[in-house]
Amino acid sequence: MTFSIAHKLRQFDLGNLNLLKEAGQHLMPALDEVLGRFYERALVDGETVKFFP
Repeated sequence: MTFSIAHKLRQFDLGNLNLLKEAGQHLMPALDEVLGRFYERALVDGETVKFFP
């Protein structure tokens, strides 16, 4: 089965691209901080650290 963005958007009921773009505008400014905090926690946890070589 091949990967299709259109299929995934329909699968998660994200067909309204305008709403998706609007959500991105709110999320993108915080993404660096959120990812930084995620990796800080993931890299000190014995169970999750093995996923980040």
